[in-house]
This record gives sequence, structure tokens and C-alpha cells, in this order.
Amino acid sequence: MAEEIAREQGISELTDRHWQVVTFMRAQYAAKGTGSTVRVLGKASGVSVKELYRLFPRGPAKADAKIAGIPQPRGCI
Repeated sequence: MAEEIAREQGISELTDRHWQVVTFMRAQYAAKGTGSTVRVLGKASGVSVKELYRLFPRGPAKADAKIAGIPQPRGCI
């Protein structure tokens, strides 16, 4: 399902780096009840903010949450 959602978001293939961020986002949601913002993703996921925007060009936090199957983070528009 995640791969289909990724294609809808303009991502042709989910790489290991994509999965690293998706797994991190799912863990954060399980622990805190919300996904991470771009700032938190960039600091704690092991993937820089610049790379996040390359991986998820339509907006890292929102697109990643959608692919991860969780609600978008608070403050995400």
C-alpha cells in the first residue's frame, strides 16, 4: 500500500532512505501519537532536511505521513 501511495505522491520507487524515514515516522507516531515535523525529521531520523525534500518533493512531513499510513503532523498545512 505504501508504494502505491508513494507513486500518487510522485515518488516512483521507495528506497532504503525512504523506508528509514517512514519507519522513523511510524515509531514517532506510536510513541507520541503524532508524526514528526520536518525539523524533527531532519534532526532525529538520520536524514538531513535537504535530503528529505529530495526524497519527498511535495513536502516531507505531509507526504511521509501519508505513505506511513498515519495522520499528518500537527501544524502541517
